[in-house]
Amino acid sequence: MERQHGVTVQKLLMDIQLVEDAKAVILEGLKEHWGESFDVNFNEDLVNFESHYLVSVVETTTNAPAMYVALKDGRVVGTGALIPEDVQEEIQSCCNTEDFAKVEERKVMRIVRMSVAKECRRCGVGSVVLHELLRVAKQERGCTDLVVETTAGWDDAVAFYLHNGFIPQGVRDGDMHFAYKL
Repeated sequence: MERQHGVTVQKLLMDIQLVEDAKAVILEGLKEHWGESFDVNFNEDLVNFESHYLVSVVETTTNAPAMYVALKDGRVVGTGALIPEDVQEEIQSCCNTEDFAKVEERKVMRIVRMSVAKECRRCGVGSVVLHELLRVAKQERGCTDLVVETTAGWDDAVAFYLHNGFIPQGVRDGDMHFAYKL
C-alpha cells in the first residue's frame, strides 16, 4: 500500500460505495476528454466493472485483474488497474526459436483506467497510483514488463508516462503505446 501526499492506494474490493466512486472518477475523466460523444456502452469493462476488475478476496492467481484506488480523506481521488496482457499473438508472429524463447519468458501486464479526479490533478495522485501499480506488478505479480496506451493527442497523459520512464512504442489507430521494463 503506497502512501504519499496524504493519499493511500489500496486494492479495490467489493465495497459498493468505493466501487461507485471509482467508476465516477473514471467516467468524469473520460467525459471531460471526449465530451458529449463519450458513450459508456462502448466500454464493456465500465459497463461490467465488477466482473472485469473485482475478484474474490481469496483470489490468489497472479494473473487476475485488479483495480486500485487512491483515497484522500476517505474519498476516491484516483484509479488504476492491472490486467493480464496476452503475448500469444506476439509469440506466434516470431519467426525463430530464439525470439520465441525471449517472448515466452516475459510476463506482461497492462495498465488501464488510470484516472485522477479533476481537483486532484498535478498534485502527485497519479504518480502515487502508478508507483503502487509498478510495485504490485513486480513484487506481487512477478511481471517483467508493463504496457499502457493512451490517446496520442491526450498531451497530459502522454507527458505523464514519458515523465515516469515509459518508452514510446509507436502510434497505432490514434493511440500512443508505451512499454516499461521492470
